Amino acid sequence: MANFNSRRKKASRLSYSEILDYAKHFTDSGFKSKVSGLAGLVGEGIIMPFLRLYCVMKSPATPRKTKLYIAGALGYFILPFDLIPDFILPLLGFTDDLAVLALVMKMVSDHLSDDIEAQARGIYNGLLRRTGLS
Repeated sequence: MANFNSRRKKASRLSYSEILDYAKHFTDSGFKSKVSGLAGLVGEGIIMPFLRLYCVMKSPATPRKTKLYIAGALGYFILPFDLIPDFILPLLGFTDDLAVLALVMKMVSDHLSDDIEAQARGIYNGLLRRTGLS
């Protein structure tokens, strides 16, 4: 458990430049595959923040630099081998992803809107329908 806690703390201390390094791992198909596979397993509380980030990144109003940081956070999320591997500790494995998400969410909070929320909710509901969970 001590090793887990140290890895989670390390993820929460990633710098913005380190997060940018993960942008190269982001793909639309990789992100959609990851959230599709997780929607019924981890629930709305974990999936929705990532969908909000995705919708902010896709918005034409979002500055390019902000989009790169979001791509880094989402790239980190879709990588199976990060500081706490998701497949080894399925639910605990997402805590490092959530730490990176929290850092980037602070940065993009000005871009969150009712429209972004509606888009994210629409994607989430669509995932539930496709997986037969709605």
